[in-house]
Amino acid sequence: YYEQVMNEVISLPVTDIHSPEEGKAIVDLFIDKLFLAHDIHPKFHREIIAMIYSDDEVRQLNENLEKQVLGFITQFLQKNRKSLRIEDYEAAGFVILKVCEELIHHLKIFGTGSSKRDRQILAELKDMIFRYLF
Repeated sequence: YYEQVMNEVISLPVTDIHSPEEGKAIVDLFIDKLFLAHDIHPKFHREIIAMIYSDDEVRQLNENLEKQVLGFITQFLQKNRKSLRIEDYEAAGFVILKVCEELIHHLKIFGTGSSKRDRQILAELKDMIFRYLF
């Protein structure tokens, strides 16, 4: 299941960014994909999150999948380094991954993810990451 969620995210093409508008579109697309990927069995996802902290095998599987997503994000950032403000691509990728994951889990896994307020929070997340990167 968790692999299915991550595969939704890393299926995005790693493209070059030529303008701030393209950067904004890529950030929005990445977060939208991550948000939609969490529509897959949210109650089961909640159970998996608990198991990450109580089962070493599940924790290891989660770490391996997170490394794949972090690799994807880092590769994207490095490829577009000339357009970005950041200098440590792996650290920035980790920050982006964890911030998005925590906020989306809060909205989708532990809430409904469908309220007007949730959409506003997601829009703020997109803006925050865009401003951090560009």
